[in-house]
Amino acid sequence: MLAGVLDRFRRFGAERARHSGSLIHRRGARKQDPAPLSVGFPAPPGEGRVDETEAPTLDRPDITGRLPRYRLVRQLARTRMSEVFEAVDTADGRAVALKVVGPEFMAVPGFRTRFERETRIARELGHPNVVPVRDAGFTEDGCLGYLAMEYVRGTNLARLLAERGPLSFKETVGIGREIAAALDAAHERRLVHRDVKPGNILLDADGRAYLCDFGIARRLDLTQLTATGAFLGTVGYAAPEQRQGKPAGSAADVYSLACVLCECLAGAPPGHHAEPGHPGVRALRRSLSTDPEARHPTCTALIEELIAAQRRNTRRRRTLRAGVPAVAAAGLLVASLTTGGLSGVDDATLARIPAALRADCATADTPVRGATATVTCHDPSGRAATTALYADPKQAADAYSALPRLGASTERGDCAVASWAEHRYPATGPALGRVFCGVGTGRSIVVWTDDAARSVTTATAPASDDAALRAAWVSWTGAPAFPTPDEKGLAEIAAGNKCRRATPADLGDYPGAIAGITCTPRGTGARDVSYYRFADTQTLRTSFDGLVTAAKAPSGTPCPGASPGTTRFDWLSVDLGQVLCRPGKEGTVAIDWSLDSFHVVGHVTGPGPVFVGNWWTEWHLAPLSRIVAQVNREASPAFPTPAENELLQRIPPASRINCVRPSADQRWQDLGAVQADAAVACGQTSGAGLAVYYQLPDAATMNQVFNSTQTTEKACTDQPPDFAADRPYSRGGRTGRLACATLEPSGERYLKWTDDQSGILAVAHRGASPFAMVDWWNHDSGPS
Repeated sequence: MLAGVLDRFRRFGAERARHSGSLIHRRGARKQDPAPLSVGFPAPPGEGRVDETEAPTLDRPDITGRLPRYRLVRQLARTRMSEVFEAVDTADGRAVALKVVGPEFMAVPGFRTRFERETRIARELGHPNVVPVRDAGFTEDGCLGYLAMEYVRGTNLARLLAERGPLSFKETVGIGREIAAALDAAHERRLVHRDVKPGNILLDADGRAYLCDFGIARRLDLTQLTATGAFLGTVGYAAPEQRQGKPAGSAADVYSLACVLCECLAGAPPGHHAEPGHPGVRALRRSLSTDPEARHPTCTALIEELIAAQRRNTRRRRTLRAGVPAVAAAGLLVASLTTGGLSGVDDATLARIPAALRADCATADTPVRGATATVTCHDPSGRAATTALYADPKQAADAYSALPRLGASTERGDCAVASWAEHRYPATGPALGRVFCGVGTGRSIVVWTDDAARSVTTATAPASDDAALRAAWVSWTGAPAFPTPDEKGLAEIAAGNKCRRATPADLGDYPGAIAGITCTPRGTGARDVSYYRFADTQTLRTSFDGLVTAAKAPSGTPCPGASPGTTRFDWLSVDLGQVLCRPGKEGTVAIDWSLDSFHVVGHVTGPGPVFVGNWWTEWHLAPLSRIVAQVNREASPAFPTPAENELLQRIPPASRINCVRPSADQRWQDLGAVQADAAVACGQTSGAGLAVYYQLPDAATMNQVFNSTQTTEKACTDQPPDFAADRPYSRGGRTGRLACATLEPSGERYLKWTDDQSGILAVAHRGASPFAMVDWWNHDSGPS
């Protein structure tokens, strides 16, 4: 029956295609299918050279103009600090993975030293499971840093887990052994990686694992280059002592590896499941201890304990199976008889059938080629559906992709609303699979996959019954009513009203999103605005990187702007997320932005870059108070600490606006290597976009940081023409020094002053006019 239906649809699809030119493509092929992720691996002998006449060239003159030795082929990855490209080393024609750090980070004090250390560490290791480095250095003008690694095609563990879900125990141990060996080798050299996570574990075509990105590693016997208390690492994988800014030794890497192994076995790192079901996860608890001393002494010891626990569990299962009492076996027989056992469909097979269809099932008369089982079931109304079960998810996905080309594009429409649609489902929550629905030659059809069950199910009906068939599909797959808690949470931060559930096709544009809403924008200049929630920051960033890659948006290009581009954006120096300008649908201009602390991506479209750019500038941080509160809750430690709260009380209420803890980069810019007892950033004030207050240990330290070199004739309060001055001041019984300057070529103005009575130094950045800055300083700047 199923074969006959598909034959009819094949014929109808061909006829429809001749008239419409629209064909269904393989999943994810709306644009050109992306090539497999390529990473820096050691290339086998003779396989690393590239035919330069065949490899494409990526147009990035901002990089190739400074690094003429390398010809860029395509972008592989993007992080906050760097971009990674597949490239050709023109010196010998070999393919490399080229990591490039942009000027915005090379200009940060101390970053160049950190990058030099990364390249030196990577060169030193020389381990078979660590990506080898071919070349590294800086461009002649010092604007870019680069690291060229060996290259072959492969993937990384983060992408593998996103595509396949949990791995088998054998696969997990195989990857774990090799990464443990690499980490233990690094620890023997007194090197700690400090950022072990799936995204930094690379897998070649043979499944061999490599550890990469020693960008924040450090020697155990070296002083940290970062400020005391600064957190470097990835939340979700970093050890507790690392998140708290405490010294992190090799035990921190043991903890991170345990988190990775947990995600491989249970589908998520610790904390995402109340009680992970895989027995191996319980063996990881020792290395997930908050006490570094209580963890396994080495990474290899952790792997050995995991293997031993699995062996114990296997022996226990065999014992239990051998000792099942006869009465329990009789109970199982009765249960199988009442759930379809007489039809020849066993319990394990029924468990993979949609729950609403399990009451009446039988083995199908005609099996589907390649499936391990084919079952036809009926719901209580008598409507039938046939499910083909496969051995692994790839087989099921291939079977769905190989369906006749039925005339519907992927990621289009909504089967809950009308036929001729293809999209992920459901439209809220984690994706469970994909669905196609269509009508032709007198029949209606719905075909959908279930990723967890590794199945493809097909239901058909007369064309006149199309709406009822699709309604039955909705009831079988159980889509929740609007709004779900996630959708309600999105509506609470949306800069819009009249919000509704995003279509499945729109949700499919943001892989990994678990909820989406589309709203009527507030203000003017925008056509519509949507928000998408993700389960975690890593999934959000992976999805956002896909948008950037598809848009071919160069990093560091101003956005909002007239051309595609992407950059990071902050609030009071605290990094909030990334913004992307790109072409939108139907001739519109689109801006996407991430709010990392909320695990949210926003998307707005408008008629032109000026209109949509103005809207984004005004509304992307709405509501700002909630964003600031969330940033402060997620700070480690939570803001404010007692010392920070005491400093806050010295800031006048008129300037105590949306205050946060300033970033490590901001503190370095204002203080250099000096450590403040407390630091608070506030804004926007009436005179400055950012005002940062530092409680310093003593007057000597305060004056050292202020670094007055000479006393000028005029004071800042005189508003000299160049707004540059440095003089002592006396104001309302308080004394200190006040300096001002205008930065070129931006024209940005700033003030810096000390308070002798309190030992506080303050710096006001992003100043308005000299009059406004001076007026604010005289009346509302403090400290008090």
